[in-house]
Amino acid sequence: MKTDRPWAVTGMRFTVLTLAVWNMLRLGATLANWSTLAEFVPRPGPLYIAITASFWTLVCFAVANAIRRRNPRAQTLYALILIGYTAWWWMDRRFLSDMAQTNWLFTVVITAIVMLDVTATFFDKNLTAYFTQRERYDQQPPHQQTS
Repeated sequence: MKTDRPWAVTGMRFTVLTLAVWNMLRLGATLANWSTLAEFVPRPGPLYIAITASFWTLVCFAVANAIRRRNPRAQTLYALILIGYTAWWWMDRRFLSDMAQTNWLFTVVITAIVMLDVTATFFDKNLTAYFTQRERYDQQPPHQQTS
């Protein structure tokens, strides 16, 4: 059975799985270099990196699973995760990073692209129809006459 999946669904899954893999790499690198990070990154430390990387990995995999299962809330979850990740990234960059002023134009452009993607995905009627469509072979309850 071939499903006519909109191309944006593949883009959604790719985006979420890319974030999951990125955070898995962050977690692995943190665990592998724990003592070095503890010595040279005293604030907030490797525990913060490990916790946030674990959180975002699990959340991204949960959203990817919702997209794969055609959950009617997948669009909303996708929008929330991208907005949440972007907000967390900016807060982390602003308050915890020493390199807050580097590549300012690039980060603004990437943030604008992410927000445009969220807006386009959230309000796409084809995606909404795809995620809310019933299966073709679902049995409908018979109409019974009431007396």
